[in-house]
Amino acid sequence: MSDYTNRIQWLAAAIDTMKGHTKDEQIFLSAGTTLAELELDSLDIVELQMMYEDDFKVELEDSSESIITVNDLLELLDSIAK
Repeated sequence: MSDYTNRIQWLAAAIDTMKGHTKDEQIFLSAGTTLAELELDSLDIVELQMMYEDDFKVELEDSSESIITVNDLLELLDSIAK
């Protein structure tokens, strides 16, 4: 499995955990899935960034870039990791 696929799977699992989804409610993501479709707000993005830091042992810097899709979010997380 590619690193990108692993990161999308991590993100789906993180969102499921954050939103309290049951096994029957698990989400499936693609790079083009929008954050609006996932009903994620700015606080959810911050929470995902903190989870990413914990899970990948990196430190992220704040960014004010516009995040619209799952791909945007993953690229942002990768680009701001030190």
